[in-house]
Amino acid sequence: MLATLALKNKVSPQILRCISDNIAKKIQNGSLPISKLKLVNYHGFWKGRYPQKVLGDLGVFDKTGTKIALSQKNVQAEIVKVISDLTPEVHIHEQAYAHIKILGKIEGVANPINAWV
Repeated sequence: MLATLALKNKVSPQILRCISDNIAKKIQNGSLPISKLKLVNYHGFWKGRYPQKVLGDLGVFDKTGTKIALSQKNVQAEIVKVISDLTPEVHIHEQAYAHIKILGKIEGVANPINAWV
């Protein structure tokens, strides 16, 4: 899945969705392959964070048409690979919005099994 988090609510949920959609499109067209991302084991699942350059190159704009300056200080965009049942787990970020996008065959990865958000 693609997890996009706004740290300390500095970016709105609508902008997070836009960021997620832009990253997913880049994954789909091959310009941002998941295979190039280094995944590390993190509390029983695998994750890899996209670098600053990816955020800076997204071209996300607010309602007025002003480009939003994205950085890892206000947004984290991560690929998360869950390989075990994490149903009993709870993961909390204080003062953060999150947008979760389930990835599958269209992005070049296996379709999820029994997944829900």
